[in-house]
Amino acid sequence: AAGGTQLRSLSLARTAWWLTSAPAAPPPAPGAQAGDVDPSPWVVELASADGPVAAVAPPGQVGGRALRWPAPVTGYGSDRPRWSLR
Repeated sequence: AAGGTQLRSLSLARTAWWLTSAPAAPPPAPGAQAGDVDPSPWVVELASADGPVAAVAPPGQVGGRALRWPAPVTGYGSDRPRWSLR
């Protein structure tokens, strides 16, 4: 369907089962080192109340645009609790 609002329900227990039942990743190649992969394409720096924070960028795209973390990152415990109304 084009346009409109979509509502999805999910179960954290089912998601956990799905993640833990997936086959294990293959073992690394002999002689492979963690330093063999450059993580910089997936690391972003965010401004925060306590100074810059390095984080892994969110995966995926929406409408051809990469997802981004909201900025600036607020301090731990400083946000007021809020719930969306349905």
